[in-house]
Amino acid sequence: MSLHRELALLVDAGLTPVESLVAATSQTAGVFGLSDRGRITPGLRADLVLVDGDPTTDIKATRRIAGVWKQGVPIDRAAYRAEVARQNEAMAKLKSAPRLLDRRLA
Repeated sequence: MSLHRELALLVDAGLTPVESLVAATSQTAGVFGLSDRGRITPGLRADLVLVDGDPTTDIKATRRIAGVWKQGVPIDRAAYRAEVARQNEAMAKLKSAPRLLDRRLA
């Protein structure tokens, strides 16, 4: 969510939606020397987000994600969310479990 908010803030600050998208993709990839990503070009990594709407005219369309591909492979977003929930539950159980005394203190 923070990326979507940052894109909107860039537009609020005076960038066009296209300029804010470039700042978040190809320009950032270039700054970090990631020449294999940041653009939709044959031969580059196929990390894509499909949105419902046109973010070049309405930057808030980036919040309406319809699909995600990582290195050309579609991501099962429902399975991803379920796995994140499972991991969060496991961490919550660990945090609430009684702690054993440190043997050095016993």
